[in-house]
Amino acid sequence: MRPRFFRLVLCLAGALAFPALHAAAVKGESVCTDDIYTNCASEERSLARNTRLRPFRDEVIVAGKPQDAERKTRAAIIDSAQRLKWKVIEDKPAGLRLQLDVRRHRAVIDIKIKGGGVDVDYVSSVNLNYEKDDKGNERIHPNYHKWIQKLLKVARKSAKSL
Repeated sequence: MRPRFFRLVLCLAGALAFPALHAAAVKGESVCTDDIYTNCASEERSLARNTRLRPFRDEVIVAGKPQDAERKTRAAIIDSAQRLKWKVIEDKPAGLRLQLDVRRHRAVIDIKIKGGGVDVDYVSSVNLNYEKDDKGNERIHPNYHKWIQKLLKVARKSAKSL
């Protein structure tokens, strides 16, 4: 009986406190554009969800030095991109440009293929809290790095089966 009572009290406290918290966010310097039924995306919260943007350099997809490493790497990247819902925007001899759309978020990357390895460079994003400060430090939402790491991991597995 006690767990139900405590859950009820917490539920009521949250329901009563939510409108007050939302009003406080609107009164502050950062303007809350969300309605009362969604989470308020204040500046403090968005800054907490940023990490330093790091490039992915010399990521090995095809191990060793087989003769057709570049062809296998390209095929593995394209195969893994299709599996993970990435779109191939450009397919040039020097590399690929991929785009991922997840709900309201978008990430665009360039992949330069060098033999059995790749370099992944950030191009642009939408709703991933990308920012560059006056010192040149770039920051982005941590999910960006997770998406790239997953793409590379699946590409490595795909390359083994080619």
